[in-house]
Amino acid sequence: GVPINTTIYILKVIILSLEITFLILNLKLVSIPFILVYMIPKLINIFLLFILLYYSSNFSIILFNLLFKHREYNMRLIIKRYSKLFIIILLLNTVITILEIIVLPNLLTFLI
Repeated sequence: GVPINTTIYILKVIILSLEITFLILNLKLVSIPFILVYMIPKLINIFLLFILLYYSSNFSIILFNLLFKHREYNMRLIIKRYSKLFIIILLLNTVITILEIIVLPNLLTFLI
């Protein structure tokens, strides 16, 4: 899971940087405030993905230690914490997606 999550994170960051570059090139420097408003949900999404990547990496390390080094962990607490984090990030991601799809284009149309 960790290599796949890391690859997805790196690809999202590359896509975001390319998107910012192309928007600045096409819309010129005058519209940088609009570009920043447009990019805020994507930046929040990448930050949430980074938090999820950190916890999934930590969870993988704990599972490795549990299976191969026979260390004792309170798995119920760890799974409960990871599940709560996953649900919170899922809800935030849903709100950000709705904001990005419905609210943001209307806001930018109104401002431009």
